[in-house]
Amino acid sequence: MPEPQILVQDIPNHREPRMYAARIFKSAAGNPFDNKLVSASTITHVGEKKVVFPVPSHAALCLNLANQAHKRAEDLWNSDIFATTSYGAAVEDNLPVLFDFFEQVILNVVFSHTALEAFCNGAIPDDFVFARTRQDKKCEESYTKEQIERHLSLDTKLAEVLPEVTGTAFQKGTSLWTDYAGLREIRDRIIHVKSADMGTEIGEGRSIWADLIKRGKIDSSLVAHKIIKHFPLKLDDSTPVASGRNQWVKLFPFKIL
Repeated sequence: MPEPQILVQDIPNHREPRMYAARIFKSAAGNPFDNKLVSASTITHVGEKKVVFPVPSHAALCLNLANQAHKRAEDLWNSDIFATTSYGAAVEDNLPVLFDFFEQVILNVVFSHTALEAFCNGAIPDDFVFARTRQDKKCEESYTKEQIERHLSLDTKLAEVLPEVTGTAFQKGTSLWTDYAGLREIRDRIIHVKSADMGTEIGEGRSIWADLIKRGKIDSSLVAHKIIKHFPLKLDDSTPVASGRNQWVKLFPFKIL
């Protein structure tokens, strides 16, 4: 894989808030990089062309996808999906709109959850080791960054790992944790959907579709963003990869020019 490099751009031309990292380069007088915007970049090839571009923040991209999906879901909802009849609400003539609405709410939920996961993984320092006592209390387990990313749940990352990394607690039972739990629960039902949740059984039992309609009023990207802002990261200012990594947090929701 190509190594990340340093890309230099003129400051007035920088309008993209979703970059992974950026900082103003300061050095000794006369350096051509002085007062330029410096970012981590990567190189790939498209056919015969070499393409160099700043690395985007995966969390920022996912959060923006989620936010845009919610806006589309709102527009669909406002198109009066549920026409009123003498026997209640009918959607026979609006099924394409209703199903489009379901797709946008699913996108909003899934990409919001993915943004949280990406943020957590990216916030863990490369040399960080997370230690905890096993449930049987017989020994202590230690996890490297890669092991944390692969083997620990998002619950554990938010409740135990990030508080240790940032010094900021995120306690279960708080209103913010309740918001997160609601996001996680509906996301898990979407990703691991069961037959009983499809609404095909006789009666008016709980279905995922009914809960997606209720969820349509909630922008899950704002829930994820609130949780992300809860953890102030202390980053090394010596490299662009560290110093500008979280600039997108304060700029969300994004206005892409």
